[in-house]
Amino acid sequence: MKKCLNHWNNVMLKLLIEYLGEEEKLLKKLLKLANDLNKAFIRFDSASIERVSDKQDFVLKQLSRMEEKRIDLLMQWLKLNKEEAHNLKLSTIERNIKGPEKDQIKNLKESIGSINTQLLEINRNNKILGNRSRYSVNNIMKTLTNGKNVVLNVRV
Repeated sequence: MKKCLNHWNNVMLKLLIEYLGEEEKLLKKLLKLANDLNKAFIRFDSASIERVSDKQDFVLKQLSRMEEKRIDLLMQWLKLNKEEAHNLKLSTIERNIKGPEKDQIKNLKESIGSINTQLLEINRNNKILGNRSRYSVNNIMKTLTNGKNVVLNVRV
């Protein structure tokens, strides 16, 4: 029975590491797309902004599904409810395992944390650039309209 439990724990731990690896890959994709969006904002390339935003939405949906798989795995493996599984920290898991898997979890935790920090920074910059773009477009529209959505005739 003990051998069966050890096997079960090993299988579940390997699945957890696999899921975390997939989340890490998706976060890296998201970071690349956020950088692409930043460049599109700087160039004021509306077609690229739209294309990159659509790709971001797709990757975010994939990331959400992967997170749900990880939460379901933790619920099944550790007999947690959904809230407990959602709030479980990787550092807690890392403290409670031994062997090479511990290092893998630690490396994934650090990598995911670093990517999240980079994402926070680039998304903050993108928000500022997006707001500036919107402000610029609004100013241009105010200049060209008389407040009634009618374009003024401009003599040059």
